[in-house]
Amino acid sequence: MLTAALLVGFEQPQLRRAHRLQRQLRAVIHSADHTTCNGITFDVSETGANILLDSWVDLPDIVDLELLGDFDASVSLSAQITRITPNNTNQVTIAVEFVDLSQAQSDALVRVIYSDVADWYSQERQEIDKPLNSFGFLMTGIVRAFRTRKPAPRAVRQKPIQAPVQLYWNGNFYPAIATAMNSRSIHLELYPDVLADSDLLQVERPPVGLLLSSDYQDQHPIRLIAQVESVICADRSLFMAMTDSLQSSGLSLELRFPKHLDGQQRTKIRQLLKTL
Repeated sequence: MLTAALLVGFEQPQLRRAHRLQRQLRAVIHSADHTTCNGITFDVSETGANILLDSWVDLPDIVDLELLGDFDASVSLSAQITRITPNNTNQVTIAVEFVDLSQAQSDALVRVIYSDVADWYSQERQEIDKPLNSFGFLMTGIVRAFRTRKPAPRAVRQKPIQAPVQLYWNGNFYPAIATAMNSRSIHLELYPDVLADSDLLQVERPPVGLLLSSDYQDQHPIRLIAQVESVICADRSLFMAMTDSLQSSGLSLELRFPKHLDGQQRTKIRQLLKTL
């Protein structure tokens, strides 16, 4: 009894905010071009899920996800892809975190997870009890009690894009190209020799304005505010494909969208990710 009490005291806390349940639910991911990715969850909670997809298409980090119960319950919500693990040439496992859930979506998710599962009505279990395995699990509890748990690494996913941008800083506009983007950041390639004081950007990391267009004929660019994260030397090859008069390489900027502006910019950013 004393040993059991000590093991309970040394038990490592759960890192997840909500307990994951082994539920095999049908999952459908909707992409911007109206195509879908079908899969099945092998665990799910009220905050996220792990999903096995039969195929993989190029998706942004925020996707529209639909979870279907075993009977008629379903829930549609937004999810952020936090990790991607290829299984073979066709299948891929993704970890997603549900974001911006409304109360109605939370209620529908709880119904799908707990109330619309065929296992609750089944009188036959697919997995039979294995007493020896259970006893071995109890005996190795001391090893798990002293093992430090570490969260799985999150994947920073950016969708490859090609979109013209006007960067506004210090009273001037600078032409650039957006080459990658997600819901929290954007990667820019500046044209050569257009920015003389790039060292000041690296030191101060100021907020900058962006005019982001879907193409060069777009007369109504979307306005965004971003924070400079890093300034590095850009690859010349991108600009060599656009002009034959290059003499030097440009700059590469990594920008992050401020969280305190999510209320004003979230919808515009997600719309860009669907259309670019």
